[in-house]
Amino acid sequence: MKTLNRQFINGRVHKSHIHDIQTETGAASGEQVAEGVLGDATDANLAVEAAREDLQKLAAAVHLCGDRGRSVGEMSLFGRELEKKQLAELIDGVRQRGGALIVRGEAGIGKSALLAEVRALSVTPGMRVLITTGAEPEEHLPYAGLHQLLHPIRGGIDALPSPQRDALRAALGLADEAVPDVYLVGLATLNLLAEVATDSPLVLIAEDAHWLDRSSVDVLAFVARRLPSEPIALIATVRDGEMSRLDDAGLPSMRVERLPEDAAAELLDAVAPGLAPTVRSRVLSDAAGNPLALTELPGTLSSLAQTTPRCRPSCR
Repeated sequence: MKTLNRQFINGRVHKSHIHDIQTETGAASGEQVAEGVLGDATDANLAVEAAREDLQKLAAAVHLCGDRGRSVGEMSLFGRELEKKQLAELIDGVRQRGGALIVRGEAGIGKSALLAEVRALSVTPGMRVLITTGAEPEEHLPYAGLHQLLHPIRGGIDALPSPQRDALRAALGLADEAVPDVYLVGLATLNLLAEVATDSPLVLIAEDAHWLDRSSVDVLAFVARRLPSEPIALIATVRDGEMSRLDDAGLPSMRVERLPEDAAAELLDAVAPGLAPTVRSRVLSDAAGNPLALTELPGTLSSLAQTTPRCRPSCR
């Protein structure tokens, strides 16, 4: 089960992982895997039957939850009152004072759900949101992340002073010129954002900043350190165990921890109500407060129950 939990937290659970778990545990069928998930039993035959019944209940619970119209992102905000308050203060106060915040946490902990909350808070008259998302395939492409962020406002580049205009156009691939020093690109980016923010405060979101290319991160760090005098807020997420040059910028940070027991139980009950007590306890234990594991583990268990063959007497 530790293997399954680790794969949930990394956000990479597939049928092949179920096969791997069967191999690691020596199980000959999915029902024996389910038996292991539900706990040890003195009677293997009774345990397998109990597992099948519990997993069927689990599948029905997940189906019912799907009719409630609540997304995984919304579910992941259980127990996040303090984090939401800190983000709301930054967004609500951006007209008076800008700033930056680095949101850190392990995979599946709810960083993306908090960014969704930021976008919801920013949907107010006169406020604009610009987003860039890091991606591993592009982390070695200079200014790929900056291109995402500035593409919606690229029309304002021509109004910049000529050295900054030419530098930013070159960085974004809008001109056939050598890319200049990152300082000039950063200065051009700051002035472009500041000009746009005179009409409407800006909220900049950099999701998975640990996968942004180095040039873009250097520009974001340059900009972030100068935001207090501008009506601009920057919020970036970084995964635990990953290095980001934003860490060297001296920016305020917020760590997203695992959910406490009561919030984890509330989330699980909302996602998969009516679980058998043994199943519920085991899911809570193995998820260990990780919202992604809490929301995905019940569905994977039900899928396992539906797709694995009945255990033959010879494998018991």
